[in-house]
Amino acid sequence: MATITGNGTSEYKFRRSVSQRRTYRKCGYKWLLHYVQHWRLIKDRGQWIFGHVMEDVATGVAAGLLTTPDEAAWYFAVRWQALDPATVEWSPRVKYDQLAEEGLALSKVIVPEIQERILLPTDVEQMIAQEKIDFTLAPEVPELSVPDLWCWLRADLFSDYHPTILDFKTSDRSFIELSIEMDEQLTDYQLAEEAQGRIAAQLGLCVMIRGKEPRVQWLLTPRRDDDVIDRFVSSAVDIDAAITAGQFWQNDRACFEMGVCEYVPLCYRSQANQIKDKLTRDETATPDVFTGWED
Repeated sequence: MATITGNGTSEYKFRRSVSQRRTYRKCGYKWLLHYVQHWRLIKDRGQWIFGHVMEDVATGVAAGLLTTPDEAAWYFAVRWQALDPATVEWSPRVKYDQLAEEGLALSKVIVPEIQERILLPTDVEQMIAQEKIDFTLAPEVPELSVPDLWCWLRADLFSDYHPTILDFKTSDRSFIELSIEMDEQLTDYQLAEEAQGRIAAQLGLCVMIRGKEPRVQWLLTPRRDDDVIDRFVSSAVDIDAAITAGQFWQNDRACFEMGVCEYVPLCYRSQANQIKDKLTRDETATPDVFTGWED
């Protein structure tokens, strides 16, 4: 594990996010390549695009814009058919046609699930989707957070609705029950919403599970308590300080952890011939721009 030390200038001082910190913890050098040098994959990954489309379908259902299973499936089909498969990177096991079929089935399944759980908004304050929230996580640590959905949600037909911060996920299997407590993104969302004056009673994951038997998994938990918030903020402040100081260690163990890191061609001479086919660099980008989720 090597360390690349920067110059500690303001070049590294800009708004942080959970995805930045996840990247930095995995490999500091990957953070530098992505957020400062602006290297990106030429082709987006198919399963990431699928998750983004399904999130839009789910949001449309929650907002009452898509009211029937057929409408939800139609909207998914329109979005998916607009995609050029040749411009996307597909995994060996999951291809365009498979996700097209699974997305149609899943879109139909989520409609009654969401309609049963989420209160249809009657004013703009009851539901807010994908709001970009700038706030201060700690002194001199600006943060950008984009919660999936602020809504009123109930655990079942016999429960009351409660103000909820909801994160949509797509998967090919159920999440473990502990996922809802482990999810630091939800902790960040809670702080972001509180900065806007919105106090959630609970946090939730809506896991849309594709496959032969599409289904929805709901995981709910009370809002984070002060101890969890304190640990989250303390960790974020420490990581911000390390980034600002220009400490970019390189973790070679992360290169092939859960797949292949997209920046392997930049880090190993024998793989450099793949750069022109896999990666591109945005010379015009500035660090203080939200770059989207990588999870």
